[in-house]
Amino acid sequence: MSHQPDPRHDIDGDVYVSPRYLAASTGTGDPALAPLLALGWDLQHDEDGNVYVSAPDRRVCLGYLPEGEDDGLWRINAYKDPFGPPTWGVCFNDRFPTEFVTASSPLLPRRTNRGRTPTSPGRW
Repeated sequence: MSHQPDPRHDIDGDVYVSPRYLAASTGTGDPALAPLLALGWDLQHDEDGNVYVSAPDRRVCLGYLPEGEDDGLWRINAYKDPFGPPTWGVCFNDRFPTEFVTASSPLLPRRTNRGRTPTSPGRW
C-alpha cells in the first residue's frame, strides 16, 4: 500500500513563509557574516564547523555556531581586553531569523570604527 499525499496536510516541495522573518534561521550564516567580511574582519573556523568573525582590534566577535554545545546559533561578544572575558554578549538560538543578524551586523563595525564598542557608555 503506497501513501498518497493529502494536499491539505502533507507538504510536497518548498514552502514559502511571509513575512520571511517568521520562518526562523536560513541554516547558513553566510548572509549575516558577509557585511563584516567585506570590511576585512577576520574569519576563523573550528574543527566542528563553527565560524567566528572578529573585528580587527579583536574587541567584537560574531560567532555562527551550528555545532555548539547548546541551542545558541548566533553569539555576539564584546571585550574591553581582547584576551579577557567578554564584558557584553548576546546569544540567539536557531529560531532567530538570519535576516535580523544580517541587518544588525553592519552596526558592529560602525561602533568600533568610531572608537566606541558595545561596552562604551551611551546608546549602542
